[in-house]
Amino acid sequence: MPALDITQSAAQAVLRSFLLSVLPPNTDVIESQDNRVPEPSNPNFVAMTAIRRVRLETNIDSYADAVFTGFIGGSTLSVSNVEYGSLQIGSPVFFPGVEAGTIIIGLDSGQGGTGTYTVSPAQNVPSQTMAGGTANLMQPTEVVYQLDVHSNAVTTAADMAQAISTAFRDEYAVDFFSAQNPGVAPLHADEPRQIPFINAEEQWESRWIIEAHMQVNPSLMFPQQFADVLTIQSQSVDDLPIIVSLGTIVSAAANTKLILPIDVPKGTVIVVMISTQTNLTASITDSAGNIYSGLAVGFSTPGYCGLLSAINLADMPAGSFIDVTMPSNPVPPPIVVSALMIVGSSGNADVIVEGGGTSTNPSLITDAPLGAGDVLIAVIGTSGAIGTFQQSLGWGQIPGAANLTIPGLVGGFLVNIEDQSSQTYAPLFSNPVEWWGILISFTAP
Repeated sequence: MPALDITQSAAQAVLRSFLLSVLPPNTDVIESQDNRVPEPSNPNFVAMTAIRRVRLETNIDSYADAVFTGFIGGSTLSVSNVEYGSLQIGSPVFFPGVEAGTIIIGLDSGQGGTGTYTVSPAQNVPSQTMAGGTANLMQPTEVVYQLDVHSNAVTTAADMAQAISTAFRDEYAVDFFSAQNPGVAPLHADEPRQIPFINAEEQWESRWIIEAHMQVNPSLMFPQQFADVLTIQSQSVDDLPIIVSLGTIVSAAANTKLILPIDVPKGTVIVVMISTQTNLTASITDSAGNIYSGLAVGFSTPGYCGLLSAINLADMPAGSFIDVTMPSNPVPPPIVVSALMIVGSSGNADVIVEGGGTSTNPSLITDAPLGAGDVLIAVIGTSGAIGTFQQSLGWGQIPGAANLTIPGLVGGFLVNIEDQSSQTYAPLFSNPVEWWGILISFTAP
């Protein structure tokens, strides 16, 4: 567990030293709330009680890295060179082969630089470049102490309270605290007030109470790793493909015509996604005479999921159509058709993976390297109503392609920003349904 660098005991010690400096000689300054402990025999004393800790502002976080060369033999870390930074008690030790959680627990001949340190746990690690980065979390805090000023003489207690109140709100206190501990500073002291005290002998004692407000800046230190090498791969966003929805339609007819709401330029890639409840083959035509190819798979129970694509051969203005024809005998049940176009892709399609199941969390994982600018299209068809659909993290939901009726059709897209070994598409349904999914990639130009 990380330890505070300024504990309450440390802050209290500064306050006690200050009080001793302004009170009459031989005045006792003690911590209160001790059980089975009588009052001091000295009639003049001050009892300190911490009563409040108030956050003053949002945490102030700072970070420090340290890189050094050394080896560990047992519980001793021997440092032969420090490239930058410094080591201290609580500093972690990072390096492949160093046990997780290794920290410096003692300064031996090393005082931040070269030398020896005590580490825990004990282990043996050969000489290598190591790191000891840290994150320091500081919470500026107002710490309030109640000071009970006692005396057997009314005037003596009043004079002692006056001395504390005067000096605490002065440059003298600021300088005194700073010399004792730079992380502790006086803020102000409330007006003294006289509240009599009845002692164990049931006798009145003169007692004045002051609330002393201090600012304490304690920090917690945590291990923090840093990147020593950054590899930057630039990718112009102007070169990345753009996904545009061409609409979704649900129909029970043998012929389903999807009217294009926008112009579809020549050279763009058109993707058509289909979901039905029967394992039937669909044929697709459009106004430009494009030839569609792709993958169609069936459910283990009656159902059909297809993802077909074509490179547009000619400009198709808004109002043009994509025509999906199913065999008319028997008449098919409802069919869901959704289309989109990809602007900025070469159109070279590759079916990465396909699979099916009945879980509420389908998962399609690519097994081939992906290049920067590649477009992934995932489509999942279902034989029943999906209910609700939560898009996979990081994927864009295809507008209009989330049909939650029977049959269901959902899908997502992702544009690779950099080369990657794999990608996962894993949306979430609210109820288990029979589903089949296809994940297809379009290669960047």
